[in-house]
Amino acid sequence: MLRAIRFASQLHFEIEIKSLEAITRNKERIKIISGERIVEEINKMLLSEKPSIGFLLLYQTGLLDIILPELTALNQVEEIEGHTHKNNFYHTLEVVDNICPNTDDVWLRWAALFA
Repeated sequence: MLRAIRFASQLHFEIEIKSLEAITRNKERIKIISGERIVEEINKMLLSEKPSIGFLLLYQTGLLDIILPELTALNQVEEIEGHTHKNNFYHTLEVVDNICPNTDDVWLRWAALFA
């Protein structure tokens, strides 16, 4: 599941709809994968040209809520003094994409994801 999403992000592949549905249907099986393997795949996604592709697919399939629920918790519109602001989830993905042309340092990309 993660590898398919990483390939889509890293190699600009489109995941066929039935495969995407199967990933969504079987998302709970990610719990049998070691944390180290998950981190390795996310590192590779973060090192891709546009990591948001992978993170949006993780979100769409429900995997992100299992792997990094802190990110899905950001999917809300901020309201300050009665005025709505940006959606924090999509803004965070934009920040990560924007840092990519400037650095290949995976730790800086992680920092952008959680900043």
